Amino acid sequence: MRAAIREGFAEITPEEAADAVERIELVMRVPELRAAVAGELLDSIDRVAQLCASRMHLPSDSMRVRSFAGAVVGAMLAAFMVPAGLDRAFTERVDQALAELESGFR
Repeated sequence: MRAAIREGFAEITPEEAADAVERIELVMRVPELRAAVAGELLDSIDRVAQLCASRMHLPSDSMRVRSFAGAVVGAMLAAFMVPAGLDRAFTERVDQALAELESGFR
């Protein structure tokens, strides 16, 4: 999972990253947009659960898969919601957050 996320972020151009920063700043300023993003987070959990279920040899609606998916999405959100926002260090923060999950926070 960590490698796939690193690879995906490596493909983001500086222009795409700058556009993403602008969008997120807008979302943070407009309550209606923040509410819409909350719905997207729930959809993200569903998507991650679907992607991980087969590797976990469990159905995507099992509590183990959904809890894992929620933890991954939550870790990414926590990595993003820092004062620096979406910058090149974001990928390092996401990797660090996922490493914490992987280690059981030890």
